[in-house]
Amino acid sequence: MANMGVLYRDGIGVAKDPTEARKWFEKSAAGGDSDAMNSLGLFYQTGYGAPPDYATARKWFEKAVAAGNVFGMRNLGVFYRDGIGVPKDFTEARKWFEKAAAGGNSDAMNSLGLFYQNGYGAPPDYATARKWFEKAAAAGHSGAMVNLGFLYDRGYGVAQDETVARQWYEKAAAAGNVFGMKNLGVLYRDGIGVPKDFTEARKWFEKAAAAGHSDSMVSVGYMHEMGNGVPRDLVEARKWYEKAAAAGNAVGMTNLGNLYLDGRGVTQDRTEARKWFEKAAATGYERAKIALQKLDSPEPGNASFPQGTPPPLVGTPR
Repeated sequence: MANMGVLYRDGIGVAKDPTEARKWFEKSAAGGDSDAMNSLGLFYQTGYGAPPDYATARKWFEKAVAAGNVFGMRNLGVFYRDGIGVPKDFTEARKWFEKAAAGGNSDAMNSLGLFYQNGYGAPPDYATARKWFEKAAAAGHSGAMVNLGFLYDRGYGVAQDETVARQWYEKAAAAGNVFGMKNLGVLYRDGIGVPKDFTEARKWFEKAAAAGHSDSMVSVGYMHEMGNGVPRDLVEARKWYEKAAAAGNAVGMTNLGNLYLDGRGVTQDRTEARKWFEKAAATGYERAKIALQKLDSPEPGNASFPQGTPPPLVGTPR
């Protein structure tokens, strides 16, 4: 029955129907299926066609937990860590992450690693973070592989070792992780622990972009705009910035605005430039806010910035 819920929730072989999906999850949960209980928690957390209902989501996660479901435990940990429908409580969050991790949940292991890396309610503890990332990575968690690479890249709690960092990023990328692909692109683009190689960098950025990673779309656009490893091509750059902007990326929006402002690769159009700066500024992106201020200033000159602001290395989101 829970599988029917998944089909209707995700539109697999049928039209998406949140009401029908919830019906099947509820039937399965009534029969004691803890995975269905957890799915209902995620259903209400996400909203699926309706506003999120965090209180009902938590109720279903708690039911799943009472039935021993490790996914429900991990999700309760996220609620308490981030204050979703409850006051933030890092002690309670860690408790649920630890319970889920003890049950073999690699997402919870990775969450514990991030918990200690970021120092929720306490100073960062990189040694303990690394321990949890290693456990999660050993269980095949590609995000933990990226996070291990990041620790070695930065020298957090370990001797800085760019070779070991690259090896972890490669493992993550081989497992399909877009952050591993993106970080490999950064290493080759900037020559971090490897000879600078724009062709190799672009290969990894394009792989990540093909998987929907919008920062990597910006990076590919920037390479075409600047002529890094390819002939300079402002039209191609614009296409990549448009893809990033369509995915909600504020840097892509800002760079697109700069192209229209300067008339590079497009017909100059200050109205179009303003539109993109405003969209980016609405996300809180400071460079876009400054560009808008300069557009509105009576001072002569160009509002645009050097294009790109290529993204740095990152760990995986929590």
